[in-house]
Amino acid sequence: MPGHRLRASAIILAAWTAVALLVATQVHVRSLSTDAPYRWLPLLLFELCYWYAWAALTPLIIRAAELLPLERGRRVVNLTLHAILSVALGLAMTAYFAWLVRLFVEPGQPDHGRTLGQTYMKYFSIGFHFDILLYWAVLGVGMAVTYQALFRERSERAARLQIEASELQARLARAQLDALRVQIQPHFLFNTLHAVSSLMDEDVRMARRMLSRLSDLLRLTLEKRDRQEVSLQEELEMVDCYLEIEKTRFEDRLSVQREIDPESLQAEVPMLILQPIVENAIRHGIARRSEPGRISIRSSVENGKLRLEVTDNGPGIPQKHLAALEFGLGLSNVRSRLERTYGSSSRLELGGAPKRGLRVALIFPYRPTKVGDAMEARRS
Repeated sequence: MPGHRLRASAIILAAWTAVALLVATQVHVRSLSTDAPYRWLPLLLFELCYWYAWAALTPLIIRAAELLPLERGRRVVNLTLHAILSVALGLAMTAYFAWLVRLFVEPGQPDHGRTLGQTYMKYFSIGFHFDILLYWAVLGVGMAVTYQALFRERSERAARLQIEASELQARLARAQLDALRVQIQPHFLFNTLHAVSSLMDEDVRMARRMLSRLSDLLRLTLEKRDRQEVSLQEELEMVDCYLEIEKTRFEDRLSVQREIDPESLQAEVPMLILQPIVENAIRHGIARRSEPGRISIRSSVENGKLRLEVTDNGPGIPQKHLAALEFGLGLSNVRSRLERTYGSSSRLELGGAPKRGLRVALIFPYRPTKVGDAMEARRS
């Protein structure tokens, strides 16, 4: 703040010094054609004394512009007050000018020998109205500076508010995504523990294997609990852990086929986006079959889009029941996460497989994982 005031004072002083030099030069050159020309140095000193008085008054006039703005509500009152101030200042500056003339006048010059009153009356008709105009000119500059500062302050405040709003929106979106992800984890955990519980009386060895696989999956998810996105390779590792649990449960009745585009392995995907889809395929496709079933997981990159597809060869779902499945916990969660992460550039497709069964496809923008994420993935 002190630096700003010092810079403003320097600008004001420089501006009025320039005016003094310009006027002194003009008066001196014009007086050369008369019988009593003005000497340059006394004339320059005279003009500096007069215009530096305006330099001293300028901050006060600018302050008046701040205190008496010409805005709606008090415009007439403030205009009247400015008019009174301009007249008072005009009278005072005319008197000051007459006193300076008496101080600097030299023998042989036109004003020599006149009284202060005579000098005042002479220059009143010349300078009074000019001083009033100077007041309004400085006032106009002051108002321009004031409104510019006000506009800049409001712009900066609006920019700060916009940044804060963006940060709040980002935090809200992250909180919503966290809530959606946390919603899926207990859902899957309860289903798995229920399966383990049902096996405890039938096959303790198999139940222990399922718990071991569940421990591996929980370890992977906990290692990445602070990340919203992981690479597809990491996501597939977590899906494999889940499938090992289900293979323990279904044994030979479950087979998995993978067709993964190598380019897609480093694509950034929402964490645990595939698990609920694979879980639905097992629940609605494999669990309802007595004969062996197959789940296919495919990925591809086309035109800047990543496509993930999970297909089962189960009995399929009637068209009238597809909507109920789509708005169930698993798929509705997946759809919400896609929309919040990618917006309208993502979509979830649900339909019948080529022969029978169900196909769920996710399409969203392809984003390579960051270098740091890739290194973390390799370390884990």
